[in-house]
Amino acid sequence: MSELWLHGISKEWLNIIYSGETKKKLDNIYNTLKSTKNITPSKEDLFNWCRITKLDDIHVVILGQDPYHKKGWAHGLSFSCLNNTPPSLKNIYKCLLKTNCIVEMPDHGNLTSWAEQGVLLLNASLSTTIGTAGAHMKVWSSYVKLVIQRICDYHYDNDNQLIFLLWGAFAQDFINIIDADYHICLNAVHPSPLAQRVAAEKKFINCDHFTYVNEFLTADELPKINWKPQEKNINECKKETISAVDQPKVFNDAESIFGISIKKHIAFTDGSCFPNNKSAVSRGGYSSVFVSGPYKNKCVYGNLDVSIENASNIRAEGMAIIRTLELIRDCVEPWNKCDIITDCELWVKMIENYMPKWNSDKFKEKANPDLTLRLWLVYNEVKELGEINLIHMRSHGKDGWQKCADGSYNKFCFEQNDFADKMCSYARTKLEPAKEIFENVVYK
Repeated sequence: MSELWLHGISKEWLNIIYSGETKKKLDNIYNTLKSTKNITPSKEDLFNWCRITKLDDIHVVILGQDPYHKKGWAHGLSFSCLNNTPPSLKNIYKCLLKTNCIVEMPDHGNLTSWAEQGVLLLNASLSTTIGTAGAHMKVWSSYVKLVIQRICDYHYDNDNQLIFLLWGAFAQDFINIIDADYHICLNAVHPSPLAQRVAAEKKFINCDHFTYVNEFLTADELPKINWKPQEKNINECKKETISAVDQPKVFNDAESIFGISIKKHIAFTDGSCFPNNKSAVSRGGYSSVFVSGPYKNKCVYGNLDVSIENASNIRAEGMAIIRTLELIRDCVEPWNKCDIITDCELWVKMIENYMPKWNSDKFKEKANPDLTLRLWLVYNEVKELGEINLIHMRSHGKDGWQKCADGSYNKFCFEQNDFADKMCSYARTKLEPAKEIFENVVYK
């Protein structure tokens, strides 16, 4: 399974979408689609519907058919569109206007703000091929049906009634897998202009679904949905993103500086912890910024999980290397080499000098056994796939590289190490424990 599909998704959601039977189904789907070209939405956005909407916050489910097949339109939320306002969405807006749920026609199609309020925007097919509608319907069908059943069961067990908005015959076929004796199902024709050849009272713009939802929520003493879509960039909805003001400059010319091909991964890793005494209040952040290769200009950063052991700087540094290796291992794009640059000499020595001599009992005896064994296993998995080099560099300008000429190898390394340092500090102070984000780097 590609890390890009499920990065940043909560444990609660993973229990729904990637455990037991859903794990088997999703692994099969991944194997089916991993070599398919021109998939939309991008693999980073396939699961935005559960990445953005918290499982416990769901009040409404709007079930779509499959993503927009025009390039750049779909971003993992049903009916939502980043680059346009498609005809179906325009009719949704007209209905909102007619029922006084909004006061003016929105000038964009991004429904992220709905998802943040507990409106689950789920498609029956999570992907399609650019230019072809419905290309992957059969691939996703049984998986999404099982996910919907699990969502229903979860909220039934937690005494939370959901409202399903089922627009068109396709969505209404799903009523058979919804516990309609408990959850509420509202039917209407599809908002597509092609579905409006019906009696006036049955046209989509005359449905009362949006007002019904807010009346229901009000009666249950819950906040109404603000149906006015707020314009925002998709990266803003991944909650814990770093402001461009807080980030250092990151260059785009790693290939020219290192003299290598785009098939070579180069990543700078770092970790931080405060207070660094493995106390209950210690928090550790880790980060890795990819400056070349298939993940170029992406960064993974997170806050250590402290449910197993209290945080320390060594654990944070080790986790940064582990997550880098795991991403490289799971990369589906072609690559042949990888360099991982770290300012923690201990982990380089551990991997190159000490761990090769350890047996399984020795791993258990040493400090941080959960990390050391995980690191050693993934390191050897990556070695089977391509050449790997671990490189130690001193941090915080101890070699004076910050004074070197712009564009030089030394200055470049200093700035990337500094960027990774800031990102792990950000993760330590801004993210919750066990929270991780993998996204494009934001530049000044």
